[in-house]
Amino acid sequence: MTRSIDTRLKDIEARLSPVAFRTCHRVVGDSVVECEAVTAALIADGRASPSDRFIHRVMVMP
Repeated sequence: MTRSIDTRLKDIEARLSPVAFRTCHRVVGDSVVECEAVTAALIADGRASPSDRFIHRVMVMP
């Protein structure tokens, strides 16, 4: 039985070392380019640091 994507993402976040990463951000978009643009905007606005952990989730239609 496979675990849901959300459960797997939460497991990844739980394993992150607080020393290595300040925060973990989940970025959801329609494409990789959109996720990368949102990540760049978060860093440019100062709401995220380049050393933070980013999990990109690309939503696709079946």
